[in-house]
Amino acid sequence: MTPSHRSVTRLAGFFGPYDGEPVSVEQMNQDIAAEAARQALDRARAGADFAEALIVSLNQAAGCSATVTFDQATIRQAGMVDAAAAGG
Repeated sequence: MTPSHRSVTRLAGFFGPYDGEPVSVEQMNQDIAAEAARQALDRARAGADFAEALIVSLNQAAGCSATVTFDQATIRQAGMVDAAAAGG
């Protein structure tokens, strides 16, 4: 590995089959983005706007428990939380 390729150890069960194996940061980011895109596509096939669903998926991958919005259609379709009800 070259010095520009840092490696990290993944937690078992976190976005992929690494189970503690060292992986590059670049590979981890690609895997997280690919999984988020797959989840967003599933939501889009169910009627959600792809861009909104992708935001939710990426936020969940980053550890967010909720993504808030004022857009009522997005709340239902993409799995977001109503900002007004959340105190936004």
